[in-house]
Amino acid sequence: SIIANGPTSFCYGGRVTLSVSNAPNGVSYHWLRNGTIIPDSTRRQLVVQNSGLYRVILDDGSSKDTLTGLQVNVNRPDANLNGNGATIINGDRYFKVCAAVALNFTFANASSTSSTNTNYIIRWGDGTPDYTSSTFSSPINHLYGVGIKTLTFIVYSGNCVDSAQYKVF
Repeated sequence: SIIANGPTSFCYGGRVTLSVSNAPNGVSYHWLRNGTIIPDSTRRQLVVQNSGLYRVILDDGSSKDTLTGLQVNVNRPDANLNGNGATIINGDRYFKVCAAVALNFTFANASSTSSTNTNYIIRWGDGTPDYTSSTFSSPINHLYGVGIKTLTFIVYSGNCVDSAQYKVF
């Protein structure tokens, strides 16, 4: 059977080691993820960092046996915002609307993991209180004064977190 040395559901950046227990001596191992052989995975143990159904083929030279799979789930929330003036400049994310007066910006949740996200925080970067909510389905408006501010968007899915920074001007 396949056993894990820890939880098989974890946050992106984590890992778990899968091992074959009680395998007979003299067998070779070929690990599969979602039915596809993983190159160079010929040891009794496999370190896993990606979601998938992991199985292993045991080969003693005369017969092969495929062990029942073990599902691994990697939770990776996605902190992605959209809104008026969204652009990328030199690899940095911006919300840019040229104006010489304070301006109301509209931000929309563009997270690809909205269905599993559990909390949202927007740190506006201008000294006003953060936006915090367990949902973010409607666009949010925020008034920014003249000048460049740094907005931080933080998304939680359980205890897993992702964040992104945007310049706003």
